[in-house]
Amino acid sequence: MKYDELAFFNQQLANMLRNGVPLEGALRHLCLAMQGGRWRHELLALQSDLSEGIPINDALAKRDLPSLYVRMIQLGAKTDQLAAVLDLLAGYYQRVHSLSNRLKGLLVYPVIVLTLALFLSLFLAFVLSSIRYDLSVSESIEMARPAWQFGVYAAGLWAPPLFIAVVLLLIVSIAMVPPLKRRLFWRIKVFQEAKLAEVANAIALLVRSGCPLQQAVAFMAELESPGPAGKELTRWHGLLASGHTQLTAIMGSSKIFPSLFVWLVGHSGENVAEGFHRASQIYYDRANYRMDLILYAILPASVLLLTGMIAGQALPLFQFLAHVMRLMGAAS
Repeated sequence: MKYDELAFFNQQLANMLRNGVPLEGALRHLCLAMQGGRWRHELLALQSDLSEGIPINDALAKRDLPSLYVRMIQLGAKTDQLAAVLDLLAGYYQRVHSLSNRLKGLLVYPVIVLTLALFLSLFLAFVLSSIRYDLSVSESIEMARPAWQFGVYAAGLWAPPLFIAVVLLLIVSIAMVPPLKRRLFWRIKVFQEAKLAEVANAIALLVRSGCPLQQAVAFMAELESPGPAGKELTRWHGLLASGHTQLTAIMGSSKIFPSLFVWLVGHSGENVAEGFHRASQIYYDRANYRMDLILYAILPASVLLLTGMIAGQALPLFQFLAHVMRLMGAAS
C-alpha cells in the first residue's frame, strides 16, 4: 500500500467509525476492497485479532505496521478519539506521499538522464575510436604521431563516460545505502527541509493526539535513530526529562534544526502542537519551492550536459583530422 492509499484508507475508516460501524467490521470491509499486499494482510490479521477479543494495543503490537501509525492508533484508542486521529493520520500520510514522490523525482530524473547520457557517450567513444583507427591505418599516420597525442586523444574520448558513470554511481549509492542517505539528506538543503517538515508534522500529530511532548520527542528520536536528527532529538528529550520547559533554550544550540525552525516552535506559547504544525507547513512549502526550481533546471542542464559531452568527445576527432590534413599537405 502506498502512502496515498493509506491516507484514503484512514479517511474511509474514520467516516465509517463516525457512522457507527464497529472497528472490526470497518476494517474487514475496507481490507476486502484493497488490492493484495503486505499491509492488507497485516490489517486483516489485526481485524481478526480484534474480533477474537484481543485488546487493541496487544493486537497492534503483533502487526508489522509503521511505528508512527501504531502509536497514533494506540493514542486514539486510549483517548476514545480514534476517528479524529485517523483524520490526522490521513492528512499526514497525504503530505508524506506528496513529498516522497517529489523527492524520488529529484533522484530518478537525473538517473534516467545520466543513464541515457552514459550509453550515448559510450556509443560515441566506440564510434570515434573506430574512425580514428580506420583513418590511421588507411593513411599510415599512426606512426607519424607522437605517443602523447594518442594518450590525449584517448583521454578525451573516454573521460566523459567515466565521469558520468562515477556521478551515476554516486547518486545510486545515495538512494540505495540507508546510512549514507540519512546523512546526506540532512546536509543537502532541499532534502533537509523536506525532513524538517516530516519530523515537525509527526511531532505535531502526536501532541495533537494527546501524547505528551516529552514522549513525542522520544518516539521521534527512536524513529530517526541513528541519524543526526535522532541524536539531536535524544538531546531534546534529555533536557525535557530533566525539567527544562523553555523550548527556545532546549532547541537553541541545535546544529540540525535551523534557527527559523527553533523560532517557530519556541514562540508558539502553550500551543506546542500548533508551533510544530506551523514549522511543518513552512518547511513543506520551502521544500516544494526548491524542488520546483531544481526540476525546472534539470531539463536545460541536461541539454547543456549532452551538448558539452558530444562536443568534448568530437573535439579530439577534429584535431586528429586536422593532423591528417596537415600530414597529407606536407606529403604532397
